[in-house]
Amino acid sequence: MYVTSGQAPQDVGFRGERAVDVLWLSHRTERLQSLVDRIQYWIKEFRFASQFKLEQLGETNHYRVLFSDPSTNVEVNLSDVGFGASQLLPIIIECLYYPPGSLLLMEQPEIHLHPKAQAHLGDLFVEAAKQENRRMMIETHSEHVLARVRRRIAEGKIERGDVAIYYFEPTPEGSHVREIKLNELGQFEEFPEGFFEEDLEEAFAHLEAMRERIQRERQ
Repeated sequence: MYVTSGQAPQDVGFRGERAVDVLWLSHRTERLQSLVDRIQYWIKEFRFASQFKLEQLGETNHYRVLFSDPSTNVEVNLSDVGFGASQLLPIIIECLYYPPGSLLLMEQPEIHLHPKAQAHLGDLFVEAAKQENRRMMIETHSEHVLARVRRRIAEGKIERGDVAIYYFEPTPEGSHVREIKLNELGQFEEFPEGFFEEDLEEAFAHLEAMRERIQRERQ
């Protein structure tokens, strides 16, 4: 259950606490009706629901958000869908709602999201940042978000000059901020040590373990 203030918020808040206020306003303002349609689109893209709706509880300022299950179309309260969905909704709303010419700061938006949903975050960020001179600064540990952005550069859907990657590298003197440049195909021009290397190391170690086991079993 969510409580609306009945006022137009400037953003969804640091923890997404005003996201339902934005939904409430968008359902009552013709100018923001397209926002509802875009939110619906992205919720479908993430496959958390086939659609959503905001339902008022009696004659009060209390509301609940209902998601329709993408497989059964059964309506489920957002609070019962899972933490990932309740975390994702404010992210989608803010990416579509924040004003032109402003800078959106976001910390680890990928938490509690599975890899495919993390990749879709990359698409959401690309589309949001392309609109009306909007900028975003995302702190992330997700290689899936970055991989999707790099793919969109290769596809020509976003320019490499529109993306800046900074890696905070630990040193004995403290953290060193290092810019990681991409070429026109979205490839890293230089791959720093420790930067998303775990999957590659695991893949090599797995292949080596397979090779050694096959050799042992043939002896």
